[in-house]
Amino acid sequence: ISLSGGTLSATGGINNTSTNANAITGFGTITGAISGTGVVEAIGGMLDITSNIGTGVTGLEVANTSASILELNGTVASGDTITFQGSPGTSGTLELTSSSISGNEIGGFAGTIAGLNAGSGATATNEIDLSSLANVASASLNASTDVLTVTTTTGSSFNLQLSGTYTGDVANFT
Repeated sequence: ISLSGGTLSATGGINNTSTNANAITGFGTITGAISGTGVVEAIGGMLDITSNIGTGVTGLEVANTSASILELNGTVASGDTITFQGSPGTSGTLELTSSSISGNEIGGFAGTIAGLNAGSGATATNEIDLSSLANVASASLNASTDVLTVTTTTGSSFNLQLSGTYTGDVANFT
């Protein structure tokens, strides 16, 4: 399924078990809970997933272009993986839209972020957009566990589980 804008809606949910590398790709809106290990890739624009993402969804991807944005509005279960595609120096954005922090999670996001390439210095390559939080104060990475802890000016914090090898700065705030 290739989306070029518009909405893919399934009130009963989408059980994506396709082994096709391009099972659901493109930009637009997906409404309906997602399950299964098939690929769902944001490419060429914003792919907005408005519903919750069930356990075991490992094929969520952000293509390696600056226009590729995967926006998540619902919860993401532990064990789910969001992967930035491409090699170092490429781009793409994961946007987490919730401003609710509870149980060390932002908006129920318990998934793992793989392939993040934060670049060097102030020039980000991949991005995790937390602009729904107006009060981010700091972020710190535990390099032995790959957990990025984000703290707000009000003292609330949440964790983002990364997968990979990280050194130096992985977070820049403007």
